[in-house]
Amino acid sequence: MNEKEKKFCDEYLTDFNKTAAAVRAGYSKTYAWEAAARILKMPQAKEYINKKLNSISSKKTAQAEEVLEYLTAVMRGEKWGKASIPKGENLPAEKDGAITVRDRMKAAELLGRLYGVFSEKGGSEEIIPVVISGENELTD
Repeated sequence: MNEKEKKFCDEYLTDFNKTAAAVRAGYSKTYAWEAAARILKMPQAKEYINKKLNSISSKKTAQAEEVLEYLTAVMRGEKWGKASIPKGENLPAEKDGAITVRDRMKAAELLGRLYGVFSEKGGSEEIIPVVISGENELTD
């Protein structure tokens, strides 16, 4: 694995957005998606990313299960926390302990990305056509 590919892996670990990570690593915007997909298939890259994730998780960070539970609770509107702000500053009403639709959508988006529900180019990975039959039997 060369230095550019290693830089991609480091950038990928910041937000798990493969296209953006490739651009930040120095790949062209038009080639970024393909480069990212190619690198993420490399065994050396997978091993490098896993080692980094293991070293991060051993430093008392939130465990994957904890993050998933929190995001799921936010998405369902079950959990939110009060933000700590400096004295004298007001917190916007929507962040004062209440979960907004925007917060729920963001949690759903993050969970969807994690589970591969969406492709990097948008939309569903698999398109399932809907076929309606028996229209001759329909009556008003």
